[in-house]
Amino acid sequence: MKNRLFTFAVMAMLCFSVAMAQKVTIDGITYKVKGDHAEVTGSDKKITEAIIKDVVTIEGKEYSVTEIKNHSFADRMLLTLVSIPNSIQSIDAFSFGRCINLITIIVPDNPIKMNVGGRSPSQTSFFQCRNVSSVKCQNGSFPTYVLSALSGWCPFYLAFKSGAASDVLDISTSKQTQQQAPLSTEETKRVTSDIDQNIPESAIDNENTFALIIANENYQEETKAVYALNDGETFNLYCKKALGIPEENVHFRKDATLNNIKTELDWMRKIADAYKGTARFMVYYHGHSTQDQTALLPIDGKKAMSDTGYSLQELFQVLGNMSAASISVFLDTNIRNTSLLPQGKTIVFTAATETEEAYPFKEKGHNLFTYYLLKKLQATNGDVSLGELETYLKEQVVRKSIVTQGKSQTPSVNVSAAVGETWKNLKLK
Repeated sequence: MKNRLFTFAVMAMLCFSVAMAQKVTIDGITYKVKGDHAEVTGSDKKITEAIIKDVVTIEGKEYSVTEIKNHSFADRMLLTLVSIPNSIQSIDAFSFGRCINLITIIVPDNPIKMNVGGRSPSQTSFFQCRNVSSVKCQNGSFPTYVLSALSGWCPFYLAFKSGAASDVLDISTSKQTQQQAPLSTEETKRVTSDIDQNIPESAIDNENTFALIIANENYQEETKAVYALNDGETFNLYCKKALGIPEENVHFRKDATLNNIKTELDWMRKIADAYKGTARFMVYYHGHSTQDQTALLPIDGKKAMSDTGYSLQELFQVLGNMSAASISVFLDTNIRNTSLLPQGKTIVFTAATETEEAYPFKEKGHNLFTYYLLKKLQATNGDVSLGELETYLKEQVVRKSIVTQGKSQTPSVNVSAAVGETWKNLKLK
């Protein structure tokens, strides 16, 4: 009996060793043997360019790489380029999902299979890769099977064979004239601009800074807040890259309910208590405000019902009661009650004065206020004082609003009495 157990243990260890040996990681990409071929199963979280191999050598044997598995590159925030070799025959759903900084995709010359698991094509491999601006084939020409631009969910439209099974859709070849389809209203909400590219990288870890980003676009009973998610996504990247804030220090809440907002502010309160006054905070909001413009509007709120919003007075009280080194707030929405003074160590930037509107910058796919806020962070590598930021925002936003809207939009800054004039020398980085 003991001999059998010993033999079983040895065999198990050998099987485990063999299984472990059937993987290899090259340039941040993990390949795994599957039968007589290899598949891509994962990648490093900090990968910036994914140049997938067509052949890999594992344990002295060459394997052709034919598949890219589900979630292999999902949520890789730093990924800007993907090159898929001609050896690839199929790509699973969500393989590159939410790679929001992905710009260039080089696809195989030959048709491949997209395994979508019964979901629509718009929710396949490149789900929410909204920043893609260049798609081409390995041989350098534009893919014959890529017909036109799709919505923000996926960077390109694919022609599928009729009668294909619901879980496997074949990309078919086509000799139709290649042309870029006109953008619909839905599609124009994601326009690649200069601030979405070449985001500076911080050389320091801003470990004592925490950021809360709320981007409310898709309201349950109100119209969409145009560009809110775009602004939130790009602001999120600048926090992590340009300002060097660790990923776990950034909470990015998309389409937040009232309870979501309260939960995130409670997270900030707990952090402030733990750091005993040494932590710095940033709060960013883009979304609607209530009709009287005294409160931020959650996606489950009604503009005409002020009590369904999160009031500025309560926000300033919550932030003012936190023990923090500084709290910088950026509100890209229409707020009338800008005379309401913040409390504690809070500095509040608002997109416009009480009698003005916060306008979109359609050419850039962002709101004016957020665009120039991030433009200044890009130009200075994040090393800018709040005083310099105020001067820049007022100058640039006012000029561009007159040119594009024929009306003035003037950003304003309100600070707590405890902060005084010292806020002008504070920096986000």
